[in-house]
Amino acid sequence: MKHVFKILFLISLLNLNYLGALDAWHNFRENYFYQKQDYANAAKSGERLLLTNPNDLKNLVNMGKILYSQGKYEEAANYFRQALDQFAGLLTKPQKIELLAHLGHAFAQQEKWQEALSNYEELLKLDPENSQAQKNIEIIKKMLEQQDQNKQDQNKQDQNKQDQEQQDQAGEQANQENNNQDGSKGKPDKLDNQSEPKSSDQAKKQAPQMSKQDQIEQQNNEKLSSQEKDYLAAVAKNDQQVNSYLAQKNVQQLKGDGFDGEHNW
Repeated sequence: MKHVFKILFLISLLNLNYLGALDAWHNFRENYFYQKQDYANAAKSGERLLLTNPNDLKNLVNMGKILYSQGKYEEAANYFRQALDQFAGLLTKPQKIELLAHLGHAFAQQEKWQEALSNYEELLKLDPENSQAQKNIEIIKKMLEQQDQNKQDQNKQDQNKQDQEQQDQAGEQANQENNNQDGSKGKPDKLDNQSEPKSSDQAKKQAPQMSKQDQIEQQNNEKLSSQEKDYLAAVAKNDQQVNSYLAQKNVQQLKGDGFDGEHNW
C-alpha cells in the first residue's frame, strides 16, 4: 500500500515537471516568435499558456502585447484591462504605469480619445515627469478640440443648408402661387358680335331704307338753326305744333325757297 502512494506521488511530480517544462517551452516560443515579429505563432503559444494558467499576470500582459502588434487593439485593451483590474492591489508602481500606458495606446489606436486621455492622465498621477504621457495628453487634447470645432462647423453647415432649402422651397411655392393666380385671370371674353360697335359704313348698310319723305325731313332737321332747335326744345311737349311746323318747312324746301331761320309764331 505504501508503495502505491509512492508511485502516485512520483507520477504527480512528473506531471508537474512536465507541465512546468511545457509552460517553459511555450514561454520560449512566445518570446522567440514575438522577437521575430511572427505574431501569429507567438499568439498560438500565448493562447496555450493561458489555457494552462489563465490568471497569470505575465501571460495576460504578453497576450495583450501580441494582439496589439497584430493590430487587434480592442482585444489587446481587454487583456490589459483584465490584468489591471485583476491584480489591482498586487501591482507594483512600474507595472501599473506600464499597463496604463498600454491601455492608453490601445484606445488611441481605436481613436477612442477620451478613454486614452483618462489612462494617460492616471499614468501622469503616478509619474508626473513622464514626458511621453505629457506629450500624448497634449496631442489628444488638441485632437478633441479639433473634433469639437469640426462638429460645430458641420452643424453650422447643416443649419445653413437647411435654411437655404427652406428659402428655396418658399420661393418655389410663391412662384407657383403667382403662376396659378395669373392663370386664373385669363383673357377677357370676346364681345358678342351683336354688341360690338359698328362702323359708320356698316351702320349705313344695315340701316333700314328711308322713304323720300323721311329723307327730306332728315335734311330739313339738319338745316335747323339754333333758334329753331331751342324752340323745339321749349315746345317738345306739344307734338301737334312741332309736326305742323316741320310740315310747313318741308313744303318750303321742296319749292326751293330756302330757309333763313327767321319767322314769326
